[in-house]
Amino acid sequence: MLRSAALFCVFLATASASGAQTVAPLGERIGATLEASERDYFGLFPALRAPLPWDFVAQTDSVFVRSEGRTLRGIPREDVERLRRLIDTFEDYASIPQNPNWVANRAFVEYIDAKTPIPTGAASRIVRVQTAEGSYSGFTLYTTDSTLVMAPEVFPRDASLAGAYTLPRSSVLALDRERSYAWQTWGPVLGIGVGAAIGAALPLSIDRRAAGAFGALAGITMGSITSELASGGLVEVDPTAIDGLALYNGPRPPELPTASGAIARATGPRPAPVPKRERPRSFEWVSAGVHGAVATTDAPQAPITTFIARSLTRNNGFRTLLMEQTRETLDVPYRLDASIRPIKWLRVGAFVGAFTTGGDVSPLLEEEQVTRTVGSVRPYAEGILPLIRWGNRRVEISGGGGRQSYNVRVTQRAPDTVEVGTEIGQASPFPLLRAEQTAFEEGSAWFYNAGVEVYTSRFSSLFVRHTWYPLPTLEQETFENIYRPIRPNRPILRIVDAHSVDFSYREVTVGSRFHF
Repeated sequence: MLRSAALFCVFLATASASGAQTVAPLGERIGATLEASERDYFGLFPALRAPLPWDFVAQTDSVFVRSEGRTLRGIPREDVERLRRLIDTFEDYASIPQNPNWVANRAFVEYIDAKTPIPTGAASRIVRVQTAEGSYSGFTLYTTDSTLVMAPEVFPRDASLAGAYTLPRSSVLALDRERSYAWQTWGPVLGIGVGAAIGAALPLSIDRRAAGAFGALAGITMGSITSELASGGLVEVDPTAIDGLALYNGPRPPELPTASGAIARATGPRPAPVPKRERPRSFEWVSAGVHGAVATTDAPQAPITTFIARSLTRNNGFRTLLMEQTRETLDVPYRLDASIRPIKWLRVGAFVGAFTTGGDVSPLLEEEQVTRTVGSVRPYAEGILPLIRWGNRRVEISGGGGRQSYNVRVTQRAPDTVEVGTEIGQASPFPLLRAEQTAFEEGSAWFYNAGVEVYTSRFSSLFVRHTWYPLPTLEQETFENIYRPIRPNRPILRIVDAHSVDFSYREVTVGSRFHF
């Protein structure tokens, strides 16, 4: 290269001193004449239209591009020197604008097209060729109807094609295109941190630790998706598309031969193939998940009639009201999901979590408290139907059920000022004057669920599940009591009609699972 630069400077000096036209090579790789193949490969002078080849001559302080003796344009000698260095280092950078010899000005973009692709700058050209003996990974340099020229590395200015070898095209069974795995490593890692932080900050119906865990699983899922979209991952390609992945089927460096010449030179030993791996399982063995958001809907309740009388006789001054039930909400501090999948169509596991009730007792006069407590471990089994699969991603639907334990209770009570017996009780014509009555039941019941799950990577998924929990219905007897409010200070009779309370409820759950 130094020798070429020295010669070039001598040519320019001679031309400047004499004023005569002197041949001026455009660098060591192109020389004094530009052929059509060289122009296509480097993207030189995209706006010029004239028969090729072109030659370069130096005169005074410029170099002129000529075609058939006609001058097409002139180039200042400092731009020629920079262009020569760019051509000599063309393949050393992923794109022309990344080359330090590139100048983003109006004149320089007329010398070389900045969008010209650099074959070795595209990591997507790395391929893995599957054959009956195993797989070969590397760059596909050339392809013909019968032969592939492969190499573990690319030396675009080495005419000897060091390390290149050939494969019969007929032996190709499958083809994968690989890209850099740096994104696939950092995408899930960053996804864990960002997802955990967002999950802990969002007002989900679980505590911050569980929300952070859900966010981490969701984050690694989305990180995997993003990284695969950004990097391409390992993508199966139709074997007939291998021609488009070859580096030098089209424009090629001026130092390299044609495809037929490359086959003659590719005499290097063929590397030992990587043994063919067994196809990985199409489903996971073990899964661990976190339920991120749970929406609970109670069964609709029938209205309850309450009678309020201003005296202790049934036929005087009755006022009819509707009873208000105070159903305590079912909070979900955390919930985990652990399961195994012995066969493709079946998953067996358990929901594990702390299911607690909360809520204040209603201060209204017409008061009924409904309490529902359910077990912390719910075993389940569900059938799975795979629908769509592409690469490591797939969509499945599922349906099944399980068992849960429960304890349900209904408590009716009179206000704190109630008086039972004594003079009011003796004056009342009604013998049943209870300040409180309770009905309860405990046991276990079946529940049923159906859901959709999207596997966004080989190791993680997101799901939505609808679950129906048919719990028992408690029957409440007629409830009569007498109380004395602060104002007016006289006894009042209250009668609540017999009614039923249905404890069934439904859940819609959004969650994420990690698979092993």
